[in-house]
Amino acid sequence: MYKRKRIALVGQPNSGKSTLFNQIAGFRARTSNLPGTTVDFSITTVKMAGEEHEVIDLPGTYSLEGMEPAERVAIRYLLEREVDVLVNVVDASLLARSLEFTLSLMELKIPMIVVLNMMDEAERKGIVIDIQKLEEILGVPVVPTVAVHGKGIKELFEKLDDARVPEEIPLQLSRLLREEINKITEVLKERIEFSKFPIRFLAMKLLEGNTSINELVEVDKDVRRMVDQARAKIMEVAGKDPHDVIHTLRHHTALSIFEKVAQVKRGRRKELEYKLDDILLHPVLGYFFLTLVFLVLFFLV
Repeated sequence: MYKRKRIALVGQPNSGKSTLFNQIAGFRARTSNLPGTTVDFSITTVKMAGEEHEVIDLPGTYSLEGMEPAERVAIRYLLEREVDVLVNVVDASLLARSLEFTLSLMELKIPMIVVLNMMDEAERKGIVIDIQKLEEILGVPVVPTVAVHGKGIKELFEKLDDARVPEEIPLQLSRLLREEINKITEVLKERIEFSKFPIRFLAMKLLEGNTSINELVEVDKDVRRMVDQARAKIMEVAGKDPHDVIHTLRHHTALSIFEKVAQVKRGRRKELEYKLDDILLHPVLGYFFLTLVFLVLFFLV
């Protein structure tokens, strides 16, 4: 007996997320929105291997701190609704930048799959990605796709049962950050009876000053005071706002992961350009082709 899964597609703008959704949905998509919002998102029901699942295409967002209405809808959905599988659609040709958002999503502790989309574009850029190594580092399944051609979609659905919550997020926080987040987490555990998202995630977002969390969760004055004191302490030691400190850590971690799993070689297009350069700039052949061009122009005139 299988359980119908609610699968949320989330990713940065231009990652090919909606293209992937359209390949899955065909003409069977419908639109919906969250109460109090006018921003729509698309939903479809799909059958794969005899199992029926609901797939939601959330608006693209660069982070969990989005300020635009569409970004806020994506964030609210993830924080308010029950999601069985979180599918993070990533532009493989911009892997280092995209992984910053992936690291943020991992903090939600939702069973997750990373889709490396636009693999053909990555190949054209000469980017070779070690899928298995990326899976080992992130601790979740990674599926390569080329959504525009429908490649990898079957493999994605075959991996749904393998989606998992990462045991450890590869983000190396400083001792001070860990201590302050742990303190806030322990207090929140005592004050909040029920939370749809992890208490540690809430503690980190309060420390970052995340406006979306502040709007969705009510905490008492004592917790606010504790968070303000922690923020002030980190600013005094680090010389930067906790949000900037954590964002910088994610950025460096994403770059480090990229360096471990990817190699940048000459893409096919670049190989052709280099070969043409070698011929046209050759000390002997170059003059021959230059003369040929002048002769063609002379006869054309």
